[in-house]
Amino acid sequence: SARFSFSFVPMAMGGMLFGPVVSSIIGVLSDIIGYIIKPTGPYMPLFTLNALITGMVYGIFLFKKKPTLKNIVTAQIIVTILVDITLNSCWLVLLYGQGFAAILPLRILKSTLFSPVQVLILYLIAKYLPAIRDRFNYNSF
Repeated sequence: SARFSFSFVPMAMGGMLFGPVVSSIIGVLSDIIGYIIKPTGPYMPLFTLNALITGMVYGIFLFKKKPTLKNIVTAQIIVTILVDITLNSCWLVLLYGQGFAAILPLRILKSTLFSPVQVLILYLIAKYLPAIRDRFNYNSF
């Protein structure tokens, strides 16, 4: 089933403000806490690894740089191809025994539909985050 989540937002904001290490930690904690609050199947640490990688990618591309549309799109393409399509599909195959080719088309379709929405959300956050940061006198980027 295809579901849209906003879990990428705290990771991306952590990446923009604090860098890849903190955004990776945010990813790990949000995955574990999210599972504790609302489990959607058996716990699999490999999905936590995906959250770590996602946070790291956002931190690498969005920290101490002007978060341009190019940087946001690049980060999102890497997350989409590496994590959402490839690794998530591999872990689902391991977890549920479905064939990779059977689940891949739906995962590609979901990512194709949701990635532009994620880019838009990240772009809006990047646009307004400096004003929010300045209001609280935080000078990271």
